[in-house]
Amino acid sequence: MSNLSPSTATSAGNTDANANTTSNNTNNHNITAPETLVIPHVPTDFESRQRWIFNVRTQAIQPYAQQSKKLGGKMPPSSVQTDEWLRRIRGLLNYLEYGDFQITGEYRKGTTMMDIFLKFMFEDDRFQFPEDVKRRAKALYEEYERVNWGNGDVSDSKGSDNDDESEFSPGGGGGGGGGGGIGGRSSSNSDTAIIVTTNGTEPASTADGEFVVRFPPPNHPIWGVNGIMFGIAVKFGGKCPVMQLDRRYLRQKRDANVFGHNGLRPGAWFPSQLVALFRGAHGSRMGGIHGNRTQGAYSVVISGTYHKVDEDVGDKIYYSGPGSQENTDPHNLPKGSTDILQVSYESKRPIRVLRSSRNPFGLSPSIGIRYDGLYVVTRRMPLQKNDKGGLFAQFVLQRIGSGDLRDNRHQTEGENHDDDDEQESLLSIFRRSPTRAEKRDFERIKQWF
Repeated sequence: MSNLSPSTATSAGNTDANANTTSNNTNNHNITAPETLVIPHVPTDFESRQRWIFNVRTQAIQPYAQQSKKLGGKMPPSSVQTDEWLRRIRGLLNYLEYGDFQITGEYRKGTTMMDIFLKFMFEDDRFQFPEDVKRRAKALYEEYERVNWGNGDVSDSKGSDNDDESEFSPGGGGGGGGGGGIGGRSSSNSDTAIIVTTNGTEPASTADGEFVVRFPPPNHPIWGVNGIMFGIAVKFGGKCPVMQLDRRYLRQKRDANVFGHNGLRPGAWFPSQLVALFRGAHGSRMGGIHGNRTQGAYSVVISGTYHKVDEDVGDKIYYSGPGSQENTDPHNLPKGSTDILQVSYESKRPIRVLRSSRNPFGLSPSIGIRYDGLYVVTRRMPLQKNDKGGLFAQFVLQRIGSGDLRDNRHQTEGENHDDDDEQESLLSIFRRSPTRAEKRDFERIKQWF
């Protein structure tokens, strides 16, 4: 493993997302030390994961609340037992915030009852939980409410394969190629995890089955509030580090469920798809199509992964639905493969198009991922078969301001008219984005913080 130089992690029982500042060996002594957070090991299959959450609820949350109720709504005094309850409760919150967890409606049902126990921790005056627990439980509850407990907008299963972490692998460089380094999500069934050290060389291991999330200093030139990686934290554990949204700044995350430019200028560049998600360019960490089946697509990422069924010629893109390249059924389309793009074809709402450095099209960015402007679905092609003999559908996306759309304004009532202004050419964008400064900072991502 390369020189990660992470700092020593603290106990999960004493950890809060906004606490535990630790020391760090850095070349710039004016940079604030990073913060760390410990995440417990949790099984990956749904039943085991549900049972783990249930055990924390029944063996830690409920007994702590009962003890508080006996004391007339006061916090139980510190003891071996109460400290262990809080360690497990905070570990659960750490996992929900930064672990390999995505909320779905199933977690409100059966034995988990997540909506009930989260409210239980912050809303019921009969039970007094520590302020950090109440604050974080309330934030999670409100976040899950906003997404209707996982039943809201979707990112289709057609992956962009823009595995943004591998872009930063030591010695891996930017465009093309993949693998190695930080690639992929950590294996959450590992029996060990990285506990961060201060010597800046080899991380230590523990059998406790915990992961460590490291929060960048706000004044870091690359990862801080003014850096290209702002909004991202890093989880260390298993074989390789994994990028996470930094929950300290979720209120500054731009909503991607918006049609049009969404405050972005064509040519806006991002070091990874996760950063593009934070900035509101694309609503999915890895999915290639983001939207819903009633409104259509908000955005798509062109990465070259589906090169056998997609074709990118710049102002015009021949784009297939999810599952098109893998389908082996000669008579039926992949389930749901046309839903979102068909709605976009009928509505003519503009779609943000982002290109990855892995996309073979000649004007794609050399590194990272770039927003290349608005396109409209203008045509649905006749059904075709892939090289496996499977049926697939393909749609034509035309860039607004080019070809047949040069003088046309495709717009739905109530949408921003600025979205249909003449767009800068792809060649012009290619020549200026990413900038020299962005390329230089991209190379410094590997140095971490």
